[in-house]
Amino acid sequence: MKNSPKTSPSVTTKWSDKQIPDPKNVILRIGVLAPLVEAAGIACACCFLFDMGIKMALTFGIILAATSPAVSIPAVLVLNKKGFGVPDGVPTVLLVCAAVDNIVLVTPFSVLLELLFNGDGLYTQIALIFAQIATGIALGLFSGFMLRYFPSINQPNYHFTRTAMLLALSMAFMYGSQATGWDSTGTVAVIIVSAVATLHWKTDNPEKVRKITL
Repeated sequence: MKNSPKTSPSVTTKWSDKQIPDPKNVILRIGVLAPLVEAAGIACACCFLFDMGIKMALTFGIILAATSPAVSIPAVLVLNKKGFGVPDGVPTVLLVCAAVDNIVLVTPFSVLLELLFNGDGLYTQIALIFAQIATGIALGLFSGFMLRYFPSINQPNYHFTRTAMLLALSMAFMYGSQATGWDSTGTVAVIIVSAVATLHWKTDNPEKVRKITL
């Protein structure tokens, strides 16, 4: 009697309506609540185990809790390439969560750095930081929506053109913000423009991927 060949179990990622009913709630939990809880836990450990001051402990907690795009994006690309969860938009939601995570943590990190190393008044520092962040969000949204529709997908080599334009804008934001002393503006703008532009690019390519309405 011949033994039947063994088959390896299939691996799938299913978007379950019972487990994850609403993408907005998923983004809120993973992109906002989870990093804040993690940052608070690290800050408490720094205070009680290493006897750090509250400001320095919070700074360490926030920077360590931030999701590294160098780690998360390649993993999401692997999921996307293998087709795990693609019909349900799982890779897209993970990318959005990573972007939101960075935005949520960059803001308090910038504020704490200014409070620690800047000698200006407290209210002046806070107002300046929020002005930088608001400017970065505005620049990122404007540039991201512009890159959604220019260049057109009907133009030749539009993938290369899009990549080159995104890279050029990101470098302009970073170097421009450093030159003006508004470092937070460039960081926030790069995160926003990358998320806004690429989320649309995933749905207007010839291999249409179903988008999730957020």
